[in-house]
Amino acid sequence: RGGRGLEDAPRVRKAEQGRAAGVLGAAEWSWLGHSDGALAAGDPLRGELVREIRRLRPDLVLAHDPRTLWAIVGGITHPGHSDHRAAGQATLDAIYPRSVSPNFHPDQLAGEDALKPWYPREVWLFDTSQPDLRVEAEEHFEAKLAALCEHAIQEAVGAGGLLDAARAIGRHWGAGDRPAEAFVRLRLY
Repeated sequence: RGGRGLEDAPRVRKAEQGRAAGVLGAAEWSWLGHSDGALAAGDPLRGELVREIRRLRPDLVLAHDPRTLWAIVGGITHPGHSDHRAAGQATLDAIYPRSVSPNFHPDQLAGEDALKPWYPREVWLFDTSQPDLRVEAEEHFEAKLAALCEHAIQEAVGAGGLLDAARAIGRHWGAGDRPAEAFVRLRLY
């Protein structure tokens, strides 16, 4: 868009994500600053996620399903993004064993800004082809679409872009005209 090159992508993506978070009413969001297409499931990403888990102390963590190489929705194949798989795997690795154990990233547990180990109750994996939980999304689906509109750098994804893909996936997992989101639900305790 407007001839922006890849060197501009991190700045543009950060701004897009900030606007999307605002559309969704997020009071706080974190930017880890990794480059598109280069995300790896190991450290330093795992350590950054451990820090966020320990800092936020969530009962529920939402993450990409790292097993999704592709999903077929309405006869159309949606390839999985390597960054999404890496983010999902790194999140699972950060949750266990790292965020709960003082043996991992002990520097986070000391000093003035010391955090405490934390273990969430559940993880819900989205962007999955093997869901065991479907949540009706009709009430908030327009907000999801509005947030996706903030990602203009990706507007050319597929024939109809992110919005058409989101609508198709919502219909696929939903009932009738009521869209749904699909997850793999992992109860940890």
